[in-house]
Amino acid sequence: KFLPSAVRFMYNWNMRELTNIFQGLCHAKGEYYIKPSMLVKLFTHESYRVYADRLVTEEEVEVFRGFFSDIVKKNLPLEEEEVSEQCNVFTNFVTTTDGSYLPIPSMDKLKSVVDAKLVEYNESNAMMDLVLFEQAILHITRINRILQNPGGNAMLIGVGGSGKQSLCRLAAFISDFEVTQIAVTSSYSTEDLKEELRAVYMAAGVRNKPTVFLMTDSQIVNEQFLVYINGIITNGWIPDLFPKEDIDTIIGAIANEAKSNGIPDNPEARL
Repeated sequence: KFLPSAVRFMYNWNMRELTNIFQGLCHAKGEYYIKPSMLVKLFTHESYRVYADRLVTEEEVEVFRGFFSDIVKKNLPLEEEEVSEQCNVFTNFVTTTDGSYLPIPSMDKLKSVVDAKLVEYNESNAMMDLVLFEQAILHITRINRILQNPGGNAMLIGVGGSGKQSLCRLAAFISDFEVTQIAVTSSYSTEDLKEELRAVYMAAGVRNKPTVFLMTDSQIVNEQFLVYINGIITNGWIPDLFPKEDIDTIIGAIANEAKSNGIPDNPEARL
């Protein structure tokens, strides 16, 4: 039903989508998820985020909704209202203060929290004059969800000036991430990008600083840039980014943390 095309180029489905769903389920903490229906609601939320958010028309979302509803009815002995996706939004910043991944109590509560976060952001950063209507707020929760997953990445698609970068910056602020963005000039080269990426890898990987690397389509001035971005997204590694002597230094810098996390003391495991 949902096959890729020139317009729907993002309709590329594989086992990674299932991995993302179960990665979200792994955020559930036993002390909060005390009933089966709560875990099913989380499963419903993650399924819609992974699959439905990638669909481009409401008609396709309705088709997916029908598929998903039939599967749930067939395999889970629960009432339909128990697994409805309506107002079924999970975040790690609304319901509790310990970062637990839980459903929001209401849209009004979500809006008040995000409004407060925007005020807080504007007090310490360049002013963002955002109108936080419901869809914008929901987009923030979706970006926040992606950021909380290791190696999380997203392609934000929309017309220019619709607020994609602003919502990403606010979501990063809510998640305590630092945003890094390149400044492209007429002489910007592949080596310049690699230098920027080296700085990002050092900040995130060695200094353990949560980082969002934000890049727009207009900044892709060389097709070779896509090779490096694809490497980051698919396996998190760019083969020729660091010279060997720098890699040895980096591995040494993370030795203590790697040991405390049970990672074997050899370069292959630590890369």
